[in-house]
Amino acid sequence: MNQAAKDYWNQFWGEKERPALVSAWMFGEAADELAQSVIEGRKTATCSAYVLYELENESVPVIDEYSIILNSTEEPVAIIKTVDVAVIPMNEVTEEFALAEGDGSYRNWKEIHERYFKRELGKVGLEFTEDMLLVCERFELVDVKNKVEQPILLRVGTTNIPVSNVDRASQWYVEKLDAQLNYQDEDKAIINLADQSFFLVKAKENETANFFDAFGSERFSLTFEVNGEKSLKLLHDELSERDVKVGEIEKRGHAGINFVLSDIDGNLFDVWSELSPTYKRDR
Repeated sequence: MNQAAKDYWNQFWGEKERPALVSAWMFGEAADELAQSVIEGRKTATCSAYVLYELENESVPVIDEYSIILNSTEEPVAIIKTVDVAVIPMNEVTEEFALAEGDGSYRNWKEIHERYFKRELGKVGLEFTEDMLLVCERFELVDVKNKVEQPILLRVGTTNIPVSNVDRASQWYVEKLDAQLNYQDEDKAIINLADQSFFLVKAKENETANFFDAFGSERFSLTFEVNGEKSLKLLHDELSERDVKVGEIEKRGHAGINFVLSDIDGNLFDVWSELSPTYKRDR
């Protein structure tokens, strides 16, 4: 265990009695990505080749053992605690366990681990077999180093848009903006647009989501983002060809360019050529 891991471990327990079973390690492949998956709660299990423990004369992990997870630069990022250990042939690992490893699907898990174990076993002159024994661990996240608290409000879930005729409005959004219609009745329709859920709600005649600012100008309440000025100009042309009411492309004194579009009920939406930094990072 390096000094940074020791310092983190000591700081975490402070004056409390510290457990005796603790080790520090990084994941063997994609160390940073997998460590982040642990921190985000997407990864709650891991596995390793049983034969490598034998070759290296190392003890198999046990329940209640603590681990300090390191990133690719050997800096500690989190503490986990082992809650279950089983030695299982690889071809008997359940889909549920594979999903707990955070690889997205059983097929992905199998392909990733088969490739990894072939490489690691090859280094010591051993061949991979589908029934090789794996040490399968489940763990719980105990602490995240320098944890930044998540905001209480995480994302926008649903936006309501007033419309005069639900059927007509839902058809318009599907045909003009390529929205996906998920549900519809006499009073509302639920669509997916720009990876967000929108309710088209039957409202009084001439009701819109627009508002007037302090200078008397009618304003939009929503801005959609596109990836760059070229994409914005192409979208502007395509919407015009679909007979969507669009305004002129504008420079407003900030980064990028914008235009405003109107739906069939007069609801105004802004379109901006820049992607927000968080969206860019998460893509």
